[in-house]
Parts: sequence; structure tokens; C-alpha cells
Amino acid sequence: IDAVGGADAIAKIQSSYTEATTEIKAQGINLVTKIWSKGKDFYLESDMPGVGLSQVWKKGDEIWSKDPINGMRKLDGKEAAQTRWSSDPMLAANWKVYFESAKTLGRTKDGDRSLVEVELSNPDGNKLVLLFDEATGLPAGQSFEQQTPMGALPIRITVDDYRDVSGVKFAFRSVTDMQVMSAVQVTNKLEVNVDIDDAKFEIP
Repeated sequence: IDAVGGADAIAKIQSSYTEATTEIKAQGINLVTKIWSKGKDFYLESDMPGVGLSQVWKKGDEIWSKDPINGMRKLDGKEAAQTRWSSDPMLAANWKVYFESAKTLGRTKDGDRSLVEVELSNPDGNKLVLLFDEATGLPAGQSFEQQTPMGALPIRITVDDYRDVSGVKFAFRSVTDMQVMSAVQVTNKLEVNVDIDDAKFEIP
């Protein structure tokens, strides 16, 4: 919390709008993701050429998604819980909202960086390992099993390129490693405390 700017600075951010570009080189895929967030609600849309538009809505306790493959559906159980915490840009600061316990597992290396691994968990079996840069205290990534309609998929994400936005440091680049591919996401625009119409979060 101190490393990214402090609790007071984090608390002042009430809404945000993000645009990011993701490249999956192995498949020759590029997609644009836009996220509107306000309080505990958010709306996400991701447009992949040749596939179509994927959308996620969270309003109150309900989360719905719509994509060209699975259609419109309500998320529940582990998949819904995972969507809640994965959408929080300040997850390392807000972890107690989503998990009950934290346990330091040890250290690992990422190039020249020493990373501390902290496992977050719930009694229902939900787990997430957060990675922290030991030298700076900044979040360096996370690893978990992504819950999908087709089963669980091991994921490891590393983040870097931290920039100051309204007194809070945000990572502007992430690399997601999956079993069969790697995706690089770069944030092109991040605006905080923007006016967002509540209708944006309405589930159709």
C-alpha cells in the first residue's frame, strides 16, 4: 500500500476508465479492452478481430458476461469470485475484501528481481498467489487457476512500467503466460475520478 502511494491516495480514486491493447504474437491476435469502473461496479468490453465483442457487467452482487462463444450468461461460484477480484486494480491493497487469509510462501527470481510470493485463500478453495518486488514493495504479478466454462487454466501474470496517476502508481504493462500462449497488454489510457453514467453498468 505504501509503495503504490498510500491508503489516503488510493481512497481518493472513486472511478476510472482504462483502454489497453493486448497482443498474442503466436496467434497473430491483437485486441482492444476498455474498462469503466465506479465504486464496486464495472463494465468491460474486449473486441477481438475475427471473433467479436466480449462483455462483462458487474452491478451490485450480480456479474454477467456475453461473448460470441458462450453467449449471455450469469457468473456464479468460483468464476464470479475470480471476476470480482481480478477487476480490482488495487487488489494488493484491497485483498481482505476478497480473501480471508494471507500466507508468505517464500521467494522466487524474475531475472534480477527477487519476488516475494504471498498466497491469498478462502475456505471454499479459492486461491491466488500475489508477487511483490522485494526491493520496491510494488506488486509484480500474480498466479492462479483461471476458472472458465471449459475448466481451470493455470495463469501467471507479471507487471511492470509503473506510472503515477493522481498520486497512485499503476502498472501500465503486463505479460500473461498460459499453457499454450503468452499475451502482452499495454495500457494506452488511464483516467481516474471520471464521470461515468450508472447506466453503463446496467445488465441488459
